[in-house]
Amino acid sequence: MLEEVGATARVRVRATRTQVHSNLAACILFGRERSLSIETSNGAVWGDAILVDPNWAHVVDFHGGIAEVIYLPPHQGRGHGARALPKPALRILEDQIDRWSVNSAADLVDCLGFAEPLSDPAISAIRHRIDFDPMMRLGEIEASRIARLERTTMLRRFKHKTGMTFRAYKNWAALKHAARLIGEGEALGVAGLDAGFADAAHFSRQYRATFGLSPTEGRNCVV
Repeated sequence: MLEEVGATARVRVRATRTQVHSNLAACILFGRERSLSIETSNGAVWGDAILVDPNWAHVVDFHGGIAEVIYLPPHQGRGHGARALPKPALRILEDQIDRWSVNSAADLVDCLGFAEPLSDPAISAIRHRIDFDPMMRLGEIEASRIARLERTTMLRRFKHKTGMTFRAYKNWAALKHAARLIGEGEALGVAGLDAGFADAAHFSRQYRATFGLSPTEGRNCVV
């Protein structure tokens, strides 16, 4: 089940190979039993732990092993695609993965330089509203009203602070919410609707584009 711990979201999976997809947030894949590999347009990367930037098309091959997938806070991508996790960050995972906590998440985020920029109360208020109720599908006009900013100013500031467009952030919040519900045993269609997706087909497309698996495959691979 997808679990949000501190600034990270974490899920443990046993899978073989994903389809081509692009993460909305940077993520780390950590092989618990064996190395895994990532294929991008720049070639393949092998390792026990691999960091993948957001918005970078890739395929994950888990080679049938169990892996931890840890999503990092929304942040500007480094633009490298995929690369082996730096050794200091790898040590944090190896030492703390079985007792993952808010402090573990903070240590990892700080080690990678993914700490969030200085707080912006206006953008924080919008993020809180989206995270609290993804089904609401907050619109740009209402978000601008909450932030007390002109619409285009709000959109620019939102992307600058989060590394995501307003629309992408809403999709990410909705997908995390749906993934949690599925992990709790909710029916796929109900989970998608509760997260604010228009219908099952819309939910399935967004899920597959982000995770490289269908919702059914995603549910079945979680351990």
